[in-house]
Amino acid sequence: MIKHTAENYNLLEQLRSEFSPIPYVSTIVRGCAEKALDVRSGGPELRFITIEGVGYATTVDSLLAIKKFVYDDKKYTIAQIKEALLNDYKGNKDQTIMQTF
Repeated sequence: MIKHTAENYNLLEQLRSEFSPIPYVSTIVRGCAEKALDVRSGGPELRFITIEGVGYATTVDSLLAIKKFVYDDKKYTIAQIKEALLNDYKGNKDQTIMQTF
């Protein structure tokens, strides 16, 4: 489990360094300015690792939103939610669903 988590973390950091640099954080982490590298691209003097809790919270929020609008309020069907997701929320009906969530 630890090996799998470390491999996933390294992959995410690689993708984040390429597509989502964080220059502000890089200005306050020792080594980044000296090397002219982002904190996610090998800039820090000492590498640091954080545990990601955001994905879990987002998953819970998403599932609770589905529960509310599909099962509690009966505003949409699960098929409509699935279709909107498969269409990446393109189309008027799908955009309405996205704005609701």
